[in-house]
Amino acid sequence: MTPRFVVLCHRFPLRSCRASHWDWMFEHGSVLHTWSARRWPAADGVESIRLSDHRIDYLEYEGRVSGDRGSVRRVLRGRYRLVVALPAYRLMSILGPDVTGRVALQRLSPEDREPDRWRLACDLRPLR
Repeated sequence: MTPRFVVLCHRFPLRSCRASHWDWMFEHGSVLHTWSARRWPAADGVESIRLSDHRIDYLEYEGRVSGDRGSVRRVLRGRYRLVVALPAYRLMSILGPDVTGRVALQRLSPEDREPDRWRLACDLRPLR
C-alpha cells in the first residue's frame, strides 16, 4: 500500500510569538516526516523548515494542539509515491480525493545545520 500524506493549516493564538504556517507531513513507517512553510508553496517553491518527526495520528487529527499551540485543520490529504529519493532532494507524486500533482523538496542548508532549511515546491491540479 502506498504511504499517506497530509497538509495541515496550523494556526497559533494571536498572542503567540510563533507564526501560523502549513505543515506538510509524509508517512514514513510509523512516523510523519514533516516540513513547515509560512506560505503556500508554488511551482518555484518556498523556504520550509524540516521539523522533527510527528505522530502518525496527525494524518486524521484536526483540532486543538496541546500546550497552547493553537489548532490544526486538514487542507489536503491522500497518498504519495516517492519518485526520487536522494539525501538532499525528494520528488513525490501525490494523489488525493481532490488533487493530483507533484511535490519537490530540495535541501538548502548542510545536513548538520540548524535549522534544517529546504525549498518546498508543488505543482498541484484539482481533480474536479
